[in-house]
Amino acid sequence: MPLPPLLRLMRPQQWTKNAFVIAPLFFSGYLFDSARCVAALAAAVAFCGLSSLVYVINDLCDREADRLHIKNRARPIAAGTVSCGAALALAGLLAALTAALVLVSDPPATVRLSFALYLGINLAYSLGLKHVPLVEMILVSSGFVLRLQAGAGAIETVISGWMLACTSLVVLLLVALKRRADLQQGNDPGHHRRVLSAYSVTSLDLLAVFLAATAVATYVAFSVSADGRTRYGDLLPLTSAFVVVGVLRFLHIAMIEQGGDNPSETVTQDRILRLAFLAWACSFFVLIYANDAGLRSMAALTR
Repeated sequence: MPLPPLLRLMRPQQWTKNAFVIAPLFFSGYLFDSARCVAALAAAVAFCGLSSLVYVINDLCDREADRLHIKNRARPIAAGTVSCGAALALAGLLAALTAALVLVSDPPATVRLSFALYLGINLAYSLGLKHVPLVEMILVSSGFVLRLQAGAGAIETVISGWMLACTSLVVLLLVALKRRADLQQGNDPGHHRRVLSAYSVTSLDLLAVFLAATAVATYVAFSVSADGRTRYGDLLPLTSAFVVVGVLRFLHIAMIEQGGDNPSETVTQDRILRLAFLAWACSFFVLIYANDAGLRSMAALTR
């Protein structure tokens, strides 16, 4: 059953990205701490509101270009199923509800700063920076880093710099492959998304291979580092296998199967990617929560 146009405009299917806000709760060993769970969930819900607000603003700004895009023409504003006035009213409502949630939950200042930076960066992106090659990719990646920072701030813990680096590199890889898919599939034949004219399939292939290799190397370095093994134990390097499988599988989907134009759908619908992610997450669950000593070690490191 199709969603109502106003709800589709909010893109609730993209709310899964806000699981990154919950990630510090899991990786810091606080998954069963009820107070921290509530704080992390409040921050994640706030990010759902913020991200939907950003999508509405972005679709308002992109409505003319979206009408000429093979896939984006189905978006509610571009398709004419939601008027600009209704979209503005929805944006105002989302802003008010998100602000009310932040006031009620009263998160630390670092979390509020993450919210403000996320909103500011995405407004700048929608209003023009999305047309600047490479910069636009970095801005998209920054949104996920800010999600991690907000999640860590909400539970008052310290996030690993390795996690931030790996997240940035993987998201940059996914964005590069999404741009490649748009070019390869001809989704925007007139390059109405102007930044696409600055790229080529070959240049994006080279960038993707570089980012994939750097992401894997960074993760492997983390897994054998003193910090990583102190946090998660001597078996941590074994989890690198799942990362390698996931990265290589996504490269295969994008470069061989000519997919990857919707990274969120690709990650959730491809069986191999799902299995690699589940195996990786379950490995960390065992490493962190299998014994009290591991929990005490994590708690000491993240205070």
